[in-house]
Formats: sequence, structure tokens, C-alpha cells
Amino acid sequence: MEVGYGEEINEVFKYIKNSDVITVFFPKLGRSLVMDLRTTSNTGPMIKIMPMTNSISERIETIKNLRPSFPKAKEIVVVPWVGYVQVLKSSGLWKHLLDEIVKLKNQTAINDVIKAYKELVLIQEEDLLEMLFGDKYETIWESQNSKK
Repeated sequence: MEVGYGEEINEVFKYIKNSDVITVFFPKLGRSLVMDLRTTSNTGPMIKIMPMTNSISERIETIKNLRPSFPKAKEIVVVPWVGYVQVLKSSGLWKHLLDEIVKLKNQTAINDVIKAYKELVLIQEEDLLEMLFGDKYETIWESQNSKK
């Protein structure tokens, strides 16, 4: 485990094991990884990258609208992630998320979570490029050359 996470991340790991729905949200990117692990004989888990919501109740409502045949989730864990997407792996969090998907023995879900990770990395790369070369961010100082 990477230095700097402390025991708090171990608590997150415990909560993940007992959750129906796991949401990891990335404030810098304005996105969330939403994993609804509930299944039926006809419906597998749902794994999606979604826009962030303003509240947990809003996220619950979104999931309810996407999966109306399911009852309200009993356990939901929400994890804020302010670091880089790639650090999910070095922190151990990604392994725990993947373990929960693998337990379901659903190859589509495994593929979906791998695809979601790649999508998050791409969103982050686009955000970094926008920060360096785009109009999304503004500097708090001007270079000497821009004054000329």
C-alpha cells in the first residue's frame, strides 16, 4: 500500500465487502464510478462511469431510475477520491473493487469494470491536457511574455 493512506483506507476495504452499491467519486473530474453489485437471474451488475451528483440521495435516485426492477439498495458505500486514477491501484482500492466483481463470476461485469478504469484514465488525461493547454482552467499569474 502506498504511504499516505493510513488506516482509513483499510476501513473503506471493510465497507466495500458489505455493500450492494459502491460509488467512487472523483471531484477533480466531475465523474463517479458506480458499481451496483445486485443481480437477478436475468440481470447482472451495473458498472458505469457517471456524472457526479450533488448528494447521495440523488445518486440513489439515479440508480433507482436505471434499475427500477431492483429494491432500494441496503448498503451503499461512497468513496471520495481526490488523487490520480492510477493511484487506485497502488492504494489497494482497485484490487478490492475488482475482487468484489470477480466474486460475482460474471465476465461481462469484469470486462465492464476494466473498461470503466480505462475510461477514467482517459478522462483524467483529457483533463490534464485541458489544464495545460485549454481554457478550462485559469492561472493565477501572468507570464512576462503575455504582458508584451
